[in-house]
Amino acid sequence: MEKLLSPIKAQAFLIMSLFVTFSAFSQEKQLSNALNKASKTSFDVRFYPEKEMFPNTWYSSPINAETTALEDSNEQQRSIRILEKAAALYPAWLLEKTLDKVYVLSSLSFYGVGYGGTYSYSKRSIWIVNKGIRRGYDEAFLSRLFHAEFSSILLEEYKNLFDIVNFEKAHNPAYSYGKGGVDALKTQKSSEAYNEEINAAGFLNMYGMSDSENDLNSFAKRLFYPDDEFWEVVEKHPYLQSKLKFVIDFYHAIDPVFTLEYFKSIH
Repeated sequence: MEKLLSPIKAQAFLIMSLFVTFSAFSQEKQLSNALNKASKTSFDVRFYPEKEMFPNTWYSSPINAETTALEDSNEQQRSIRILEKAAALYPAWLLEKTLDKVYVLSSLSFYGVGYGGTYSYSKRSIWIVNKGIRRGYDEAFLSRLFHAEFSSILLEEYKNLFDIVNFEKAHNPAYSYGKGGVDALKTQKSSEAYNEEINAAGFLNMYGMSDSENDLNSFAKRLFYPDDEFWEVVEKHPYLQSKLKFVIDFYHAIDPVFTLEYFKSIH
């Protein structure tokens, strides 16, 4: 996003209900704050929806933002460990400058469609979904969500450093970008699996074809959390090699630590 872009019969009973609600909310906030203090990240990690955490326009039609809290304390702790590891791949100054909060929630919905993650540049925030490791939300999945959304924040912050004009041309001209991430989700064109035809055309996956921002996101996911096939797939296809160079040049312009050698050292 930003590229889009979680009958009361008696007065006494009402008061009791409100007291229980506020007490539960207070306990949730205390737990969330306690976990946050244990985090070694420069940004806050939150697990409960907060008032006005989204830009105002996201709450109304057609976006209709909806979220639900991540209440499992084991998953909260696991999420923090994953985010700490992911954050350690970036210079501290960069995180402090561009990111204030990361919300890890059990669901996100926009435009009536379930999302895995999103971001707001104006709020300096990222939202990612964790439905539990038993449902496939493992370290790789959650880390890649974080890196993808953070790459969008960096694109907003440093758009003058990214050669997007030539990046958008660095694929087979017979293929074109789609109508964005929302459309890709609604039309079930959001696969992130490698595909020989798509890779040869200059895209890492189907979702990367939805628009140039998601194209960049797809590279960020694998650069900062590579899988066994990533480098082999890129080195096999000239269009992907060209795009990868634009992406690494972008990160290198932000901070010299980001080099091809640096990314190849990540395991």
